[in-house]
Amino acid sequence: MTAPSAQDTQLAADLRHSLAASLADEGAITSPDLREAFATVPRHLFTPRFFLDADEGGFQAVDSGDPEWLAWIYSDRTLVTQLDADDSAWHRIREAGPTSGRPSSSSTQPRLMAWMLHALGLRPGMRVLEVGTGTGYNAALLTHLLGQDRVVTIDVDEAVTNRARRALTAAGYRLRIEVADGTQGFPPAAPYDRVIATCSFPQVPAAWAEQTKLGGKILAHLYTEFDAGGLILLTVNNDGSASGRFLPEYGSFMPLRGYPAPDTLALLQRAVRADDDGERTPTTLAATELTGNDFPLFAALRTSGVAMHWFQPHDAPGMLTWLLARDGSWAYQTLADNGLLAVQAGPRRLWDELDQHHHAWRAAGKPTRDQLGITITPDADNHQIWIDHPNNPAWTR
Repeated sequence: MTAPSAQDTQLAADLRHSLAASLADEGAITSPDLREAFATVPRHLFTPRFFLDADEGGFQAVDSGDPEWLAWIYSDRTLVTQLDADDSAWHRIREAGPTSGRPSSSSTQPRLMAWMLHALGLRPGMRVLEVGTGTGYNAALLTHLLGQDRVVTIDVDEAVTNRARRALTAAGYRLRIEVADGTQGFPPAAPYDRVIATCSFPQVPAAWAEQTKLGGKILAHLYTEFDAGGLILLTVNNDGSASGRFLPEYGSFMPLRGYPAPDTLALLQRAVRADDDGERTPTTLAATELTGNDFPLFAALRTSGVAMHWFQPHDAPGMLTWLLARDGSWAYQTLADNGLLAVQAGPRRLWDELDQHHHAWRAAGKPTRDQLGITITPDADNHQIWIDHPNNPAWTR
């Protein structure tokens, strides 16, 4: 890795201001303070090397000094910075060429970061816990907005944390950086005005609410295998519970380290190689409904153990949306002369399950994602899901 030249430093400043202006023009940034933060914090100090999708498949390794290095950094995209929780992967790919891997750390897409920072309603002097340090770039933005020593950031990966600490120091930001299990929060520095998670959790940990002040807010991505990008913003109540709605924007993060997320590609390969061609039955649920803005979140909160994968067989006219489960169940929808057909196999009839959820969504008035909310309580293992208001409980998850 080479140090940026004076020319690169000026180019980085120009690209930063351009990114901030673009995010503001598109409505992702709506306040002068947030725009100034994105125009000031040097993302390139936090992403000296990263991975990009390779044309031939897998990932390629990018280093400072490579063509378009700064342009990639100051684009509105997520930059993967670690694969398979293995720091040696970058060097191997750099030497041997592109290969596959599962992202385990990244610098989040700036647009998503701006949405979340705006949703938190930050004010100077607030104390914030960030769960998932990653590169440290988001922690730098938080510190820029709130002031020095107002942010605590934690990550389970010591190597990731150490790199972020060096970058934050080099950028001139002073905050507390610790190696810790995010599910437990960080009690030594509590209470907090805000908690923000930049990794995904299947349940919002009760510890976060316990460590947040009355009226404080928690913002996180609720992980579901049937991913619908559910960003939940909760407010802590005086009884220790926390309740709130999902944001209208789609946003997704990789699940917390060690969570057994499904390998959807392996499940798909098992499905297409199966001897069973599947049962074909009429359906009213079109595949396009599974990729819309609102129904997928409703379905994700009602189903379990179902993942989606998009695949185009060589003999198909277009992309197929597959539903996959770990027990070997699979389904997709196709078109026949007499209408839509669901093709399904395995112990579960996955398309039928989603069809039932679609009927329930329509019966509920087709609620938008920001009409859906959850309530968590200290003594409950499940979240209460509601529509429009916490007094309208619909089901538990």
